[in-house]
Amino acid sequence: MEISEGPVTDPLKKPNEPSLFPNPSSDAVTVVLNNGGQTGIIQVFSGIDGSLVRSIVTNAYDKDIQINISDLPKGIYTMKVTNGEGIKSIRLVKL
Repeated sequence: MEISEGPVTDPLKKPNEPSLFPNPSSDAVTVVLNNGGQTGIIQVFSGIDGSLVRSIVTNAYDKDIQINISDLPKGIYTMKVTNGEGIKSIRLVKL
């Protein structure tokens, strides 16, 4: 069995949608973006109470954003990525 180091390809994913890897993770994740020349924001919300735990502003033409999650408690989080292409919610599992 071969293990991939990059993002997993989802056949239902649109080409410009953001993706996240590795997921699950214990220390850091990378968000792969296609901002289409517009700034955006990545927000991480707690799965317990929905509170905002991280907010990262992205620049036009950013491709990969690494986010340190080592200080977050184990659990499930929702990552909301807003950019020139729209809004995408991604579930993040913190080990």
